[in-house]
Amino acid sequence: MHPAGHVSRDSAQVPLTLFRKVNRAVAASGDLERLRALARRWPVDLLQEWRNPEVTHLLAEAAALIETSGTLGDYIKFATSMDFLGGMLDRQNTTKLTNAFLRTLARAERDASDGLISGVAARGSPFSIAVTVREILGIATTTIRFVDPFADIVLLDEFAVLAPEGIQTQVLLSNKSAGRGFGAVAQRWRSEHGAQHPLEARAADNPLLHDRLIILDGRRCVAVGQSFNKLAERSMSYFLEVHPAEVASETVEFYDWVWEGAAPV
Repeated sequence: MHPAGHVSRDSAQVPLTLFRKVNRAVAASGDLERLRALARRWPVDLLQEWRNPEVTHLLAEAAALIETSGTLGDYIKFATSMDFLGGMLDRQNTTKLTNAFLRTLARAERDASDGLISGVAARGSPFSIAVTVREILGIATTTIRFVDPFADIVLLDEFAVLAPEGIQTQVLLSNKSAGRGFGAVAQRWRSEHGAQHPLEARAADNPLLHDRLIILDGRRCVAVGQSFNKLAERSMSYFLEVHPAEVASETVEFYDWVWEGAAPV
């Protein structure tokens, strides 16, 4: 273990692209609902309606979503077909637009059907937040790791308590937050809950410790839209499982490394 929670690994070795991958993965997960909404508004006859300003805006929205959630090939086809609307090949181009959009929607639906975790909590809805978090934590069979640099008593009293009995709960937070009394709170928790809700907390002074995550069984990784002490307080928040699997694996591996170098709280 590294002294005082300082991670000694050369920062040049840290996979900086990991965080870009996670952001893209989370964005792609959130795109499904927007794709579904566009599908409900998609014109029955795009060939006749594409000049309508509302439809033009819809196509622009679809292009942005295909760029983040679709394949590069479909995005190029979609963007090129849009650029060439208004010529002799409008029928072919509008068909290509519809097909590229439907393929992207189908892929997003397929990913969602693979059992990926997702949820949205509306602003000012503590009950729905608790229900969502309980459902996510209920998947774990061995360990739950909360990653939140701003973790405080709220994380333990309102969320960790929702974990199934006997599951090891881990909290990874920043040294700054740990210095605000989290250690005393954690000790009180251990005294009250014991083996019923076993707790281990560690603090790291790492500039890359900025994500908010729930890691289940050291394998599945759920991104959380806000710190747990601010969930849905001012705006809605999301819970989205990081995918594809290789991005989730990289994320878990990175935070395993941070955990190993962090100081007990």
